[in-house]
Amino acid sequence: MLAGILGGSVILSAGAASPCLVGPPAAVYAGDFNGDGRPDRAWFVPFQALGRAWVDDPWTGFRHEVKAGAPVLVMALGGQLPREARCRLIQNPRFFSTPIWAEEPRPVRVLAGRAVEAAGWRLRYRRWQGDALLLATEAGPEILLFWDGRRFRIGRSREVP
Repeated sequence: MLAGILGGSVILSAGAASPCLVGPPAAVYAGDFNGDGRPDRAWFVPFQALGRAWVDDPWTGFRHEVKAGAPVLVMALGGQLPREARCRLIQNPRFFSTPIWAEEPRPVRVLAGRAVEAAGWRLRYRRWQGDALLLATEAGPEILLFWDGRRFRIGRSREVP
């Protein structure tokens, strides 16, 4: 039996604990990732830690079952969201299986929404709310993972590798 959580968040097999309830590992990224003024956290877990789970894939806009070989980004959202919508799992097996994602520390950094560096991104992605994560790529240019008010999306730099 599956325990479903509304809002496009976590669906885990019965008996599996939500990764947001278990707690984060040592490397945690903090910011206001959904723009509600409340602190949120993000961290990576290995796909094995989830058992059978559904994840969001902002690169494609679809949901799929967690796939072997690539870590999963856990987004623990604080604030006034219903309890079941506070935990989002993000995975793109093709992106997160590249060699730079196998090493610690992971090539991620928080981009504050009000930072000077964010101005160029904001011009391209006007729906962006709150802070975002910048994810490094093998080719060089970073990818922006941001909240648009409904779901997490991917923004690409104009920089050419």
